[in-house]
Amino acid sequence: MRFIGHPELEANDPFLEPWIDKVAGWIEEGRTPYVFLHTSDNRLAAELARRFHARLMQRLPGLPALPELYREPAAEQLGLL
Repeated sequence: MRFIGHPELEANDPFLEPWIDKVAGWIEEGRTPYVFLHTSDNRLAAELARRFHARLMQRLPGLPALPELYREPAAEQLGLL
């Protein structure tokens, strides 16, 4: 399932709700759905995915949490002089 979301994450909730039910149903049937969530510039795509998965975990309480994403530590910028 591919969903391209609105940059205001809360605005996606009513549109994601039917997909939460559909994906939960697929999981209950023993399927392994692949879900791709995007935002216009993908800057908030990971947060949208976390929101979707949190709602899916409410629907399927035994569903494991998503792993934490590795993030490079912020590099200190060197001065020019």
